[in-house]
Amino acid sequence: MKRQNILTLAMVLLLSGAFLPVEAQVGDVLDGAYIREHVPKREPVPLQNIREADAMYSKRILREIDMRQKINHPLYFPLQPVDYPEGKQPDRKRVNFTYLVYNIGALNPSEAKRKPMFEFDPKDFTNWYRKPIPIEDTMERKNVLTYSEEAREIDTLTGQMINVTKQRSINKRDIQSIILWEEWVFDKQRSVMDVRIIAMAPVAKYQDVSGQEYTKRLFWIYYPHYRDIFANHEVFNTYNDAERKTFDDIFLKRRFESHVLIESNVYDNRFVRDYLLGIDAMLEGKRIENELFKYEHDLWEY
Repeated sequence: MKRQNILTLAMVLLLSGAFLPVEAQVGDVLDGAYIREHVPKREPVPLQNIREADAMYSKRILREIDMRQKINHPLYFPLQPVDYPEGKQPDRKRVNFTYLVYNIGALNPSEAKRKPMFEFDPKDFTNWYRKPIPIEDTMERKNVLTYSEEAREIDTLTGQMINVTKQRSINKRDIQSIILWEEWVFDKQRSVMDVRIIAMAPVAKYQDVSGQEYTKRLFWIYYPHYRDIFANHEVFNTYNDAERKTFDDIFLKRRFESHVLIESNVYDNRFVRDYLLGIDAMLEGKRIENELFKYEHDLWEY
């Protein structure tokens, strides 16, 4: 009888313990119906090697991607990083192009994971690689997102109005476009017109205290240096959340809209805007793109 009472008491305690509240932990949370681990573990797909002997034709192009255009919104949004719970799935985060390149790549807290970046010389678009910014120079890397502004203030000693120069920070939401160098090459071994992105630079448009708008090209990056983080960070897919693309997918599959700024030319890479304006400049850009298309098209027989 005594043994039966002990067993009954043990059963009651066991059942009552099953209904006690359990302290929730972040690692136990899965934000979704299944574990998403494909994109965080992705690596960039190796590009086909092109021999110089097989390059029948090549043309260098500088183009600009306006991230405010609807098709380019996956590069511009989200304005604030979207973090997902860690624990049940690999660490994943959805960020925009600027945050990925600057915070995760160029200014990574771990110096060993930082990516190279180069100073932007507005007078020399061709030799973009001339001035590398040292990996360990954190302050110089932070300064690429600042600008100087002239203002008038009252001198506390004399009471007179004086001109002062202040350092302002560029808001990341003001970085609205990307310029990139690319080279189009016709590879006769594969009979295809291939394109390789070489370098990219974020462009900011900001206003000073007087309301005047300025454009500042911030820094250059060498595209192959950043392909590993481009390949394992997702972007939003409007049509299917189960098929999130990556930044590398967008650039390699040409899932963006852009316009041509420069076609390599004898005038030291003269801009299209230097000899045409307005709609004529846009039509000139379309003409250059059409010439690239026709070159490959005309090599085929039907």
